[in-house]
Amino acid sequence: MRLLERLVGLETEYAVRFHCDAGAKPPPLTKALYKSLVAELKRRMPIVRATLKTEGIFLANGGAVWYEQPLRPDGALIEGSTPECRGARQLLLHQRAQDSLLAASALDIASHGEMTLCKCDRDAWGHTFGAQENYELTIATGWRYHAWRIGAWLLLPAVATTWLSLLLLFPVFALLLIPYYLLAAAIKLCVALYCRLSGGGPSEQTRARIHRYLFGEPKEWPPSALYRTLWVLCAVICVPMGIPYLALMRLTCFYKVRKQLLPFLVSRAVISGSGRIDEAGKYLLASKASGIGAAATLFEIFGARAIFTFGPQLKATLIPTPQLWSRRQRLQISLGDSNMCEEAEYLRIGCTLLVLDAIEAGFIKSIPRLRRPMRALRRIIGDPSLGATVKTSQGPQTAIQIQRFYLKMCKSFLATCENVPGEAEDILRRWEQVLDLLEENPMQLVGRLDWVTKLYLLNECGKDAPWEVKKKIDLKYHELSPDGYHQRLAQAGMIQRMLSDEKIEAAQRNPPSETMAAVRARYIREFAGDASARSSWTWMTIEENKKRIRFARHLTSEAVE
Repeated sequence: MRLLERLVGLETEYAVRFHCDAGAKPPPLTKALYKSLVAELKRRMPIVRATLKTEGIFLANGGAVWYEQPLRPDGALIEGSTPECRGARQLLLHQRAQDSLLAASALDIASHGEMTLCKCDRDAWGHTFGAQENYELTIATGWRYHAWRIGAWLLLPAVATTWLSLLLLFPVFALLLIPYYLLAAAIKLCVALYCRLSGGGPSEQTRARIHRYLFGEPKEWPPSALYRTLWVLCAVICVPMGIPYLALMRLTCFYKVRKQLLPFLVSRAVISGSGRIDEAGKYLLASKASGIGAAATLFEIFGARAIFTFGPQLKATLIPTPQLWSRRQRLQISLGDSNMCEEAEYLRIGCTLLVLDAIEAGFIKSIPRLRRPMRALRRIIGDPSLGATVKTSQGPQTAIQIQRFYLKMCKSFLATCENVPGEAEDILRRWEQVLDLLEENPMQLVGRLDWVTKLYLLNECGKDAPWEVKKKIDLKYHELSPDGYHQRLAQAGMIQRMLSDEKIEAAQRNPPSETMAAVRARYIREFAGDASARSSWTWMTIEENKKRIRFARHLTSEAVE
């Protein structure tokens, strides 16, 4: 494989902010806002409903939009998935196109208020979400690959047992509906009696929100509280299957890559961190990193949030497909912030791609292995002065020193390659320049790196500013609207751009060329008018004369089954 040619994609979760008009009804739940957003996207371009999730659509530009409902009331998110891309600049372009498309669509929704998306990694209550990176890699070689295939086969009975248990859960869950709604009615009655007797109590908007949480929106089921209960029960049933799968995957899946990539990812925050004010008022280099508690896991329900997530491999085993046995699969990295600065996002993707190319070529050896990776991660992000050292197998090192090790390895690797693309050389040049400026004076990188730019804004408001003022700057920096602080800096000419508005606008409508997303986008445009059309990342189906037509996704052929 040529340099920077592996498939790569980003998944970005956007927080939703809604301001009601004066005198308007209580703000709608995020699900209603999501449906309004889908309607606006449909007005702008062809779309097809997704088969992978109940609430999801695929766009004519090859990307997708999902409704993500985590385990907290009325705290859902809107997730955007870029189309499959090749190279850092192409992915940056389509990520920015996604940001612009979703932000403009949200602002154009007329729903008794203003809807705004925030490209951040934590909300005002400290809940962690944000970005995930996906890279195409060889899952394993040698005995580890054979152990992976044999282990996955042996665990298929556990999958069948889990599915059977989930099917049996629903009749049991149905028996709980009557006591649930009786309890919900009792809670609502108690709130109403308290308000009448005390003459105060929760506001009308709060009471309406409690009602919607307990009973749901009209024509929508299940309500948030019931959904949360069902989700937890399903998670508990899946845990016995997840434990042996996690052990198998940690032993076999991307074992060499994870081992050699870990110090790079832990120290990468000095380049790609978005910055955050924590609850104690301390400034951290990265926003999402403080919520990471493990090196590798399946999903959050099987442990703390992890740097590497085996979710794609688990999904493939739950519904076994030929992709399960493929050598080339998706490595998902959850340690990374959603970037607002283009160069920070470009380097986050580009440097990782170069390191992965060097690892797969067997070029990176004798890495500075971290003694305590999670402790090292917290120590690095907690020191904006960049002087903190962490224990490695090669002695105490700073994050910049670890980054320079990988930079040196990538430089040596490219020196042995023929026909090195200009993008690879550009990434190396920017990488080295950024590390030099970080050592010299980080404030020279305002407008290029997010954590430096946000720190500049915080310094401008004064050291003695209240926590609430600093937190507002922290969150509003990520707002995708003309009032967002990053966009205000861009309007003032303080943000360094890498992409033109014309290219971003074109990428909103067109998929990346020479990728499988281009084939999917063509079918979406052709069948978007058919209400029965459904799409996934790998196939599309339509109902025609009561027959299901499946289109295999290929670059050079259009197989029809």
